[in-house]
Amino acid sequence: MAQQPDLRPVLARTQEWVADLVDGVRADQMQTRTPCAQWNVAELVEHLFAVEHRVAVLPEKGTVDDEPVAIPLPKDISAGFRDAVRRAQDAWADDAVMDSELSPPWGTMPGRAVLGGYVQEHLVHGWDLASPPARTARRWPRCPSRCCR
Repeated sequence: MAQQPDLRPVLARTQEWVADLVDGVRADQMQTRTPCAQWNVAELVEHLFAVEHRVAVLPEKGTVDDEPVAIPLPKDISAGFRDAVRRAQDAWADDAVMDSELSPPWGTMPGRAVLGGYVQEHLVHGWDLASPPARTARRWPRCPSRCCR
């Protein structure tokens, strides 16, 4: 059986894309609905903070059970989100994590497979931030083609 690829660089590109979108969030957009009907912009960004937290704790804990699905926004959203991304990326630096059995919300699998789920989560929620009515980016982002190379 062929080994799954190392998706850490792809995840990092999707995280950076989402961080760029979070940088573009303005205070007057926080209550704007997103294409994801259950969230406005503030709620979506709170969820994205929790996603980065989950990516960061999963290699150490092996599970994200009992971890939050939303984290209150810090005063400096941009810097806070980029710090969360850095912590998440650092947590996956050890190659041994790639073959560890981990349990994200969608099942138990090797770390290599887990990363594909988190790439998808970043792409979907990034799209939610970039799309009308939220549209936190000044111009249409190019992540889907740039991130997945």
